[in-house]
Amino acid sequence: MAGVRKYRKKPVEIHAFPWAPGCDLPGWAWSAIDSVTDADFVEIHTLEGTMKATPGDYIIRGVEGEVYPCKPSIFEKTYDPVLDAVEEEQDDRRGLDRYGLDDASIGD
Repeated sequence: MAGVRKYRKKPVEIHAFPWAPGCDLPGWAWSAIDSVTDADFVEIHTLEGTMKATPGDYIIRGVEGEVYPCKPSIFEKTYDPVLDAVEEEQDDRRGLDRYGLDDASIGD
């Protein structure tokens, strides 16, 4: 029998949004949700059965296209936002500004 080992989650990108009553749902979320009302929860059909998401829970589309809810405390410990190219450039620029640098001084 194998012993208990530590494992690290592989870096994968997912799509997610925090759910709230009345929020706009992306098209991929509709595949797992029968209907949406202004209730205090939404039911999501997952690979493990039907699960409820309450306001503030993240609804995630995983790497295999599966949809499932996640509590904010777990989501924030597990995921970081992915920056697109424009956001990365803006973030880089903020870093340069923070240290009083400009593009011309890079590499000197």
